[in-house]
Amino acid sequence: GDWGNLGSYGAAPASGYFSFLGPFMLSALLGAFTLVGWESAANLAEETHNPKQVVPRAMVRAILLSGAIGMLFLIVITVGAGDRVAALTDSSAPVADIIESTLGHVAASAMLVVVCVAIFACGLVIMVSNSRLVHAMARDGRLPFSGVLSRVPRPTGGPTWATATVAASSVAIVAVFGTNPDALPQLLSAGTLMPAILYAGTVALFIATRRKYTPREDDFRLGKWEKPVVAGAVLWLVVELCVFTIPDDFR
Repeated sequence: GDWGNLGSYGAAPASGYFSFLGPFMLSALLGAFTLVGWESAANLAEETHNPKQVVPRAMVRAILLSGAIGMLFLIVITVGAGDRVAALTDSSAPVADIIESTLGHVAASAMLVVVCVAIFACGLVIMVSNSRLVHAMARDGRLPFSGVLSRVPRPTGGPTWATATVAASSVAIVAVFGTNPDALPQLLSAGTLMPAILYAGTVALFIATRRKYTPREDDFRLGKWEKPVVAGAVLWLVVELCVFTIPDDFR
């Protein structure tokens, strides 16, 4: 490996926009793809014991673990690229190529299996989380066909119709865009941008209404870390939204 890759600009020309801001914004994209989905725990709060304490702690742990493991993985991959950065730029699967050239074909194949299982697991988590969200909104009469979507059949004990609707919608999206070679990158980008917009809205509402809210004794609190966390969230979201919306190269 080559530890010098950690400070390298790669194959991008180190001039003009890419002298500093470009590589920084490109690297920010990796963080945006990693730190997403942790809020799904909130949608399962009704099925959790002591949710006011368990769910927030689960979110914090998810962010910390995702950040730590994601950063470690990126460091290993970047160092493992060695002196083949320019060649890997043209690869359709640079991560797989790095693993195969470093650890061999068997390890690369095993890693791809792990990746496929992880993607499948993430899909299941997203489906479960969205089904609970659809069920909750239908229960409050916020969706069409709320009477059906809010049902919880006794044999299943869960929001069966909401789950089936979410699953069918996901299959329909894949079927529609399945023949489009550019669909996956676009869906990944949209799947990261939309949560960022939702996060920004949530943080903005929290800031606007914080003084009106009086915490209860059993509420989860950040204590003295509240203001630094909110400030960090605002800074990160501003950077993330700028990365996704300003540069033409990223759209």
